[in-house]
Amino acid sequence: MAIVAGRADGRFAAWFAAIVVLVYGLILLPPLIRAQGDASVFVIAGDLFVDPAALPAPIVVRPHSPGFDGQFYYRIALDPFALVPTAHGITLDAPSLRMMRVFYPLLAWGVSLGRPGLVADAMLGLNLAGLGLIAWLAADLSRTLGRPRWCCLAMLAWPGFVISLMRDTTEICSAALVLLAVRAAI
Repeated sequence: MAIVAGRADGRFAAWFAAIVVLVYGLILLPPLIRAQGDASVFVIAGDLFVDPAALPAPIVVRPHSPGFDGQFYYRIALDPFALVPTAHGITLDAPSLRMMRVFYPLLAWGVSLGRPGLVADAMLGLNLAGLGLIAWLAADLSRTLGRPRWCCLAMLAWPGFVISLMRDTTEICSAALVLLAVRAAI
């Protein structure tokens, strides 16, 4: 009997993760439609740090703007082994700080197979997949710890996940890794 209940709970975690990815995907739709499907709109690149003429692939660059952190992770994802402040038309504002958060851009570089034209899509896809993993882990941890199913919603109530998703930053990847470590320890 416990095996059947475990299977049912496992299916709940999978369904919950799928629903979370769908909901966050729907949140992405309006800006993606406005950008005609260009995922680089979420990089939030600004011309203060980005030279559009020197980019290896075109991205949306906001004029007269400092941009946001995602532009620096985008630059690292273009070439995670370029340890210079300026490469591929993007200057890192704080190179040592940005390189401490290299795992997410390294994943994006790997998923994009190092192809500059796919990096923005890879970053967005990784963050969306990360939210699915967080949702699955939250549901699984709720079950493992004997908590009600609704407890897994608390993990996703943090509005920072929407900001991270819409700005191509590292928080989603970091949270997923922390939850993986917690799950592995239990």
